[in-house]
Amino acid sequence: MPLLEVDSVSHEYDGRRALDGASLRLQAGDIGCLMGPSGSGKTTVLLCIAGLEKISAGTIRLGDKILSAPNRHLPPEKRGVGMVFQDCALFPHLTVAGNIAFGLRANRESAKARNKRVDEMAQLCDISELKNAHPHELSGGEQQRAALARALAPKPELLLLDEPFSRLDEILRRRLSRDVRSILKSANTTALLVTHNQQEAFAVADVGGVINQGAICQWDEVSELYRRPQCVFVADFVGDGAMLPGKLISDREVDGPLGRLSGEESAVGALARPGDAVRVLLRPDEIVLAKNGGGKTATVVEKVFRGSSVLYTLELPGGERVLSALPGTTNFSAGDRIEVRAEVARLSLFPGV
Repeated sequence: MPLLEVDSVSHEYDGRRALDGASLRLQAGDIGCLMGPSGSGKTTVLLCIAGLEKISAGTIRLGDKILSAPNRHLPPEKRGVGMVFQDCALFPHLTVAGNIAFGLRANRESAKARNKRVDEMAQLCDISELKNAHPHELSGGEQQRAALARALAPKPELLLLDEPFSRLDEILRRRLSRDVRSILKSANTTALLVTHNQQEAFAVADVGGVINQGAICQWDEVSELYRRPQCVFVADFVGDGAMLPGKLISDREVDGPLGRLSGEESAVGALARPGDAVRVLLRPDEIVLAKNGGGKTATVVEKVFRGSSVLYTLELPGGERVLSALPGTTNFSAGDRIEVRAEVARLSLFPGV
């Protein structure tokens, strides 16, 4: 049994459907991440799980406890769910220690026990030396750590994080996302994060999903979202890539602008029959230089330097464009002609147009 189960949940704001049959499952100890564009409903999912919004259809369960259903709504304070908000929401008049201790007062523990738990959380989140500081004295990253420590202190069954790194600069965001994963795993906390940033999802989560117009299109291991998307929206939203036209030869082969490609059968491709028109998803790391010939000549359209790699936009002889992530030591310029081929382990196929 999963610890968290969101089953066919719908929710409306003033008659407008914000969630439309959204479903996901999260096992105990796992970190999940829900991605989607602005307005897709990802934060609404968190608010419904936390009990801050009521649902109009479906059920939300935490273990063997029903949190929400059309005829049942457990108050937020009785759910055993913690939450870290986008703006941290620290109490400005309290010190870091006071903020961490705030959620422990309802547990009716002794002052000694509360102080011990505050020390444990401050140490876990690496803010022990900041316990006597007030929020305005902290950097953005330190405030986020304090908010995380406060949320973890009462030992919630589930922790929800609403775009916790959105206010941070890129370097701090990358570092803190790795640290948060380590903190959550050390605390053995089951957590669900929402973000529109794919790199955060890949850095933090074990499993994840993509939501669009209130419906979760796919919930899977994060690597599967990238390597085996189940619909065009997920393919476009998660990672870079290009869709090329092709004709299905068999469930493991397709013919297209880069020649005949073969790979593991795609779940989407299995819906088509030999001879059908399909579209093939190719990721940048699947387009490589054909050093010994046998490739297709492509023209460099533009390049983006990424440090260890360079992302090239290439135009094939038929006018189709693909992306290629080549080593950072390459130095092709716009207009250069290079020979490339596709190295595909798993075909991702979609119906043709």
